[in-house]
Amino acid sequence: MNGQPGAMRESARRDRTSLQLGLEWIGLGALLVVFAVYVGFELWRSRQAIEARERDRLEQQAHFVEKRLGDRMQAASNSLEALRSEAPGLLLRADGISLLNERMRVMVSSMAGVRTFVLVNADGIVVSSNRKELIGGDWHDGERYRTIRSRPDAATLYVSPPFMTPLGNWALSVGRAILDRRGGFDGYVLAIFDPGYFEILLDSTRYAPDMVAEIVHGGGTIIYRLPDPTGAVGLKLAGRPGEEALIVLRTIRPSTSPSDGFLVAAFSRETSAVFAPWRAEVKHRVTLLAVVALAVIPGLFFHQRRRMANARLQARLEGSARLAALGTLVAGVAHEINNPLTALMASAGTALEEVRAFREGVREGPGLDRDRVLQHSDDILDILVDVGSSAERIARVVKDLAILGRPVQHKERVGLAEVVRNTLRLLPPAVAQRAEIRTDLVDVPDVMASASQMEQVLTNLVANAALAFPGERRGDILVRLGPGARGQVRLEVEDDGPGIPPELLERIFEPFFTTRPQGQGTGLGLSICNAIVGAHGGTLTVESVVGPGSTFRVELPAAPAEPGAAG
Repeated sequence: MNGQPGAMRESARRDRTSLQLGLEWIGLGALLVVFAVYVGFELWRSRQAIEARERDRLEQQAHFVEKRLGDRMQAASNSLEALRSEAPGLLLRADGISLLNERMRVMVSSMAGVRTFVLVNADGIVVSSNRKELIGGDWHDGERYRTIRSRPDAATLYVSPPFMTPLGNWALSVGRAILDRRGGFDGYVLAIFDPGYFEILLDSTRYAPDMVAEIVHGGGTIIYRLPDPTGAVGLKLAGRPGEEALIVLRTIRPSTSPSDGFLVAAFSRETSAVFAPWRAEVKHRVTLLAVVALAVIPGLFFHQRRRMANARLQARLEGSARLAALGTLVAGVAHEINNPLTALMASAGTALEEVRAFREGVREGPGLDRDRVLQHSDDILDILVDVGSSAERIARVVKDLAILGRPVQHKERVGLAEVVRNTLRLLPPAVAQRAEIRTDLVDVPDVMASASQMEQVLTNLVANAALAFPGERRGDILVRLGPGARGQVRLEVEDDGPGIPPELLERIFEPFFTTRPQGQGTGLGLSICNAIVGAHGGTLTVESVVGPGSTFRVELPAAPAEPGAAG
């Protein structure tokens, strides 16, 4: 029966431990799922951004070609209009054909993209051209002739399907109809574009090896493609089997002239090439996710095992830590008491020897003169003074330790302004000699405190500041009293001393820590101040910079308003 409560407690502890371990595994699984979802979402966003960015770039290139080629078509239309207007007058002259041929040569030399101008009469015979080899040719069987003759319109720019040139190149032409006085068909003027212009134009837009740039007639025939490893120029536009691509299309027309047809600028990139870096990033992220999972899962397993093993040692470690802290305190106490105690014992022994020697001298000597008696008395007196000093130091250390252990005394309503005045009036002369002490006191509420302990705190802070001034320098100390944050009362001691190095700021409130030479301080002053202020519900903090000085700040809660006090 006696073992049952212990067994039940052990069972409950094991249940709590199992529940905690299970929750940790659930939390880890949820964290990995969230991480995987986040990675997937980021990858999806990255893919969308890549596609949008690539499509926008293709759109920019297509717009560029649309603008350039549309302007070329309009310029060709304007030139054809000029030739159509000039041709009737020139052909009436004997040298009219020669003049018209020269006019066409001048136009070709001044226009980028147009290679040939041709004037065809109503019978389909080439009457004039900047290229002599074309003059006299019969074009009445051509599709361009049949199209323009079947529906002649002076306002329309005819965009012909691509045709094979005698040089074996596919070319594009635009033409305008010539009408007689009755509005009937009387021939046409034609501008043939230079295939090299398309190559230069499209090549300037390609920014990736897999990018395909095409100019396609509105009827679907490819006029120019770059690159064209399969010889698709002259064929109908068709998809590339087995390939996924991002494609952007732009319709191209003359900017102002109406036309019977149009061109299409087609730009595309293979998705496999566009998303190649993204797929590499997917592999990297998936690998990273797998590595994280493989790292944290065994890590949690071994961490739980180690934590369960360490749990049995934690109580002993905590006990050891308390013993170590107690050992540090005991070592400090022993050091601070042992030195004056040793001096006290040595002085007492010396005094005892002096007394014995004096007594032996009295017994054996015929008599002692007055000077010798006084000399012995002075020696013994000096020794007893040392004994008293050592005893006072021991008593002071014991008193400080008592305050450090139990800092709270009787509390009453205390006005800190009066505490400041009383403290500064009773400062040791050594402190007043080393510093000019000024005050800046503002009316503040009372605090619930021990007046004597508040005086001890202020005395320690002012004395520490004064004794920190180096050499013979007389420093400046300002004691400031005013309202603090959140209804508290603030007391500050500010000095222009050497300041405290950053590496020492964290240790200045430790018991028995001091930077003064041995024998000039116990290292308990700031510890006691901190303990007293903390016991009164306040805080003691320090701000210090090496060079400008230090500010110690005490903040205490204000006392409640007295019953019946004016609001």
